[in-house]
Amino acid sequence: MKQVALAEAVTQRQHGSVWEVCKERLRETLDAEDFKTVVQPLRAEEQEGTIRLYGPNEWVLERMTKDLRDQVETICEEVRGEGVKLDLRLTPYEETERWNGSATPVRSGHAKREPLYRVESRWTFNSFIEGRANQLAKIYAMQVAENPAAEHNPLLIYGASGLGKTHLLHAIVNQMQERHSRLFVEYVTARDFRQEIVGSLRPRGGARGRFSDIEKLKGWYKSIDVLLVDDIHFLAEAARTQEEMFAIFNELLSANRQMVFTSDMYPKEISGLEERLVTRFLGGQAVCVELPELETRIAILLTKAEEQGIRLEDDVAIYMAERIRTNVRELEGALKQVYQRAKAMGRRIDKGLVGETLRDAFRVAAVKLSIENIQNAVAEYYRIRRAELLAETRERRIVGPRQMAMYLCTEVTDKSLVEIGKAFRRDHTTVMHARNRLSESRRTDPEISEDCRNLLRELGNI
Repeated sequence: MKQVALAEAVTQRQHGSVWEVCKERLRETLDAEDFKTVVQPLRAEEQEGTIRLYGPNEWVLERMTKDLRDQVETICEEVRGEGVKLDLRLTPYEETERWNGSATPVRSGHAKREPLYRVESRWTFNSFIEGRANQLAKIYAMQVAENPAAEHNPLLIYGASGLGKTHLLHAIVNQMQERHSRLFVEYVTARDFRQEIVGSLRPRGGARGRFSDIEKLKGWYKSIDVLLVDDIHFLAEAARTQEEMFAIFNELLSANRQMVFTSDMYPKEISGLEERLVTRFLGGQAVCVELPELETRIAILLTKAEEQGIRLEDDVAIYMAERIRTNVRELEGALKQVYQRAKAMGRRIDKGLVGETLRDAFRVAAVKLSIENIQNAVAEYYRIRRAELLAETRERRIVGPRQMAMYLCTEVTDKSLVEIGKAFRRDHTTVMHARNRLSESRRTDPEISEDCRNLLRELGNI
């Protein structure tokens, strides 16, 4: 009876209704996210027993073919009461604008679908050194690379410079080229994108960029399956560039195409970035890459040394990592300086050589991340006075920040528990308790985890 009812309903509808009925059936049976990402973006044409479905990108067509084709054919046959041929195709580029409601399609003028910019093939997920500070960012990036547009769209990765954000973008591109070779994936820095906008707006006869006019540029970017934009903070104060980025963003999102962005700052903290763009960047998943903890810094040094054929003993790597606490680039730079000095002087790399080579860097790092600086940063963040952190009071509003300050001192300074305890007028067991408690709370309490991320980011900018 259900088949008959559906067939009768279809005969009373206009052309194209078979797919509409099928969509409603799929909406009832599929997971909401699967329906949204795979079925909703499809456009249908029906004629003479054939239903032609156009997908906005290869990923949607792959999912449809592998997971839903049989089910869709069965439903359509039930609705029509006879066999149906299902024809899956990629939406022609010139049709993309028509589907989105534009009366005048925009053509890119590029016959060969090659990306404008290349990525480093050596920057992969395997070569990315994972630690507690960047683990979640890597997980989200891998999920995007495996199943673009399925979740985390857009994905925003933010954090201080030199912490591996660009590495993750390149890793996404490299994995997509391997797993989803038919997708058109474009990586671009915000600075280069801004220059492309400027070049496309120059009057005829002047120096130009890759595109002869702004419409060709927009047509190119709106036809992309996966767009990755590095360093969006460079869009600040660039009104026309932000306007075009906003338009491209909306087009790609409406076509269910994956976007990934990185920034050195949380978007709401970027002065000169339009609120509507901030809202778009934060409309999906945002994840912070934090300062690497000691274990990760040691692993980075040992891995980089191995890659470059440098003999670096574990105790020397620990000695360096305890004193250089900022980012991956600074660690790599320090290793290079030490190696060059050892090579020039014909000496082995030991703590003595490291100390001689990096004396100034160690001194500056020690000043920047002193216990007093950490106490001041925590007091300012929680809107209390530094003197209250050191007082005997056990008020709840003070105890939490005090434990946070002690924990950060154990994370980003080379001071012993005894030295930290003295700086807070307490013994080392109190510091140990604070360290253990905050380590656990960072994993279980989102609010404390966010506070810790914010403070680490501030300390990295001191």
